[in-house]
Order: sequence, then C-alpha cells, then structure tokens
Amino acid sequence: MALFTFAVIDAGGDLYTLDLFGIHYDLYKDQVELMGFWYLAAFVGIACSLSVVTIFLYKKRNLQITMCKLNLLLYLGVIFTVFYSGEKVLEILEINLGLEGELHYKLGAILPILSVILVFLASRAIKKDEDLVRSADRIR
Repeated sequence: MALFTFAVIDAGGDLYTLDLFGIHYDLYKDQVELMGFWYLAAFVGIACSLSVVTIFLYKKRNLQITMCKLNLLLYLGVIFTVFYSGEKVLEILEINLGLEGELHYKLGAILPILSVILVFLASRAIKKDEDLVRSADRIR
C-alpha cells in the first residue's frame, strides 16, 4: 500500500495526490507535501505487522481469530480514513480555493478493501478448523 496512490484530485489542471504518507501537490515536477498522514501510515503498519504475527499463531487458533477481528477493525479504519480524507480534501479545495475538482480513486484505495475480504475469509477458515479440531476431540 505504500507504493500505490489512493486517490488523485484533478482541480483545474492541478493534480493533488493522496497516498499513505499524505496529500501532495505536483509543482513543476516536484512533490510538495500539503498535509501528512502519520496516523494512516501507523494504522497500515500495525495492520500489516498484525497480519504477519497472526500467521505464526497457528497453534493458538482462538487467539488467531481474535487477532483477525482486531485486524479487520484496523483495516476498516484505514478504509474510512482514506475515503473520508479524499472527500475532505476535495471539499477544502472547493471551499477555500474555489477550485472545482474531480476525485479519482486508484489501486491503493482498493487494497484495504481486498485486505478486509481476505482477513474475513481467513477468520472463517480458522473458525472452521477450530470447530473440526473440537469435534475430533469429542470423538476420543
């Protein structure tokens, strides 16, 4: 997600890009940072780290399910922040600068949605595996 742009705002020929680290303005082939998103980068970093840690907790399935639920909440926070920030920046440009802009979401905005779907499917599979192990313990 750090490599992709979340959204691009085209306001009267000026391009404002929204990525993981903030909002940037393209000024004569140089990127000028208008606003930083340290909290968004922190959310994504924690969520990615939590995903890696969750993979290695395969012997503790109940903890793994709990970590997946926490990860879902983090990714939903990332999704909310990305879409809210895009709309807010567009609103600020229209009100303060009087620029009519168009907001175009890019691949970076789709990746957290894909992550939510995959973490949800992983959580369901872990739950099924736990149920299978519990049913096998009853038979003994």
